[in-house]
Amino acid sequence: MRKALIDFLMEEAERDPSLYFIAGDVGYSFVEPFKEKYPDRFMNAGIAEQNMIGVAAGLAMTGKNVYVYSIIPFLVMRAFEQIRVDLCYQNLPVKLFGVGAGYGYGEMGSTHHAIEDIAIMQSLPEMKVLAPANRKEAYELFCEMSTIKSPVYCRLAKNDESVMYPAHLITHFGLINELTYGKDGVVITTGQVFDIGVEVCEKLKSVGIVLGLATSPTIKPLDIEFLKRNQKAKMLFTIEEHSYYGGFGMAVATALLEMQERPSYFKAFAIQDIYAQVVGSTKYLRKQAALDADSIVTNIKHIMEQK
Repeated sequence: MRKALIDFLMEEAERDPSLYFIAGDVGYSFVEPFKEKYPDRFMNAGIAEQNMIGVAAGLAMTGKNVYVYSIIPFLVMRAFEQIRVDLCYQNLPVKLFGVGAGYGYGEMGSTHHAIEDIAIMQSLPEMKVLAPANRKEAYELFCEMSTIKSPVYCRLAKNDESVMYPAHLITHFGLINELTYGKDGVVITTGQVFDIGVEVCEKLKSVGIVLGLATSPTIKPLDIEFLKRNQKAKMLFTIEEHSYYGGFGMAVATALLEMQERPSYFKAFAIQDIYAQVVGSTKYLRKQAALDADSIVTNIKHIMEQK
């Protein structure tokens, strides 16, 4: 996804001389192409994330088109007050990119895990929240960002995704992408767990449970119309690499409760109310959190048997 971001920034900077890119002393080997071509429009803010947001706000107030990039815990948690007051209160169209969604920096321990950022950012007035599934979704979302006249937070995976989806399916801001239909219900993923959603649906189909698959690259605003079209589904599941509390699944559940009709069964698969007490790869930590495909499949099969 970082490759999609730098490709977009390079293209957009060529078109828009007001574009500025600020990084928080991260992204070496990633930011160099922009830095070399547009040295006057690139800033390394150093390990000073609060100041980085203040600089971004100042540039935006002078009419600059500002993009900010850092590791999620440093960007979201350390600079929260500045994002709240400098950006959201003034409704400045600064675009924030956080890398390392969920367990992306698994080996670095819980200080570097990003399992609270959706809850934090979607609670802020004016803030839009995005979580692309892959490079294709990411690039198409980036291309629509310049039209959004408010702050935007985009959570990016650290590692490259392994599953793409058809080229004809175009991602648009605010909409859920429906890839397949299933007679027994639908699975909606957000962000980098799209790969898990694909595997879950394939494994369940092999035992006669046919679930449709959709991906929600926009978390706020949520695609309510898609949920209305599926409010009579037999089963609806969400998957995210984020805390259960305040995450995508809880946003979907809240929206469903406000509808007159709703699916027969709903469950959000997410990280439970605990920090990881071990370190390891993303794959290892997902399994520890029962967020791997096999654990989810077992859970859904159990639910179907009970139903």
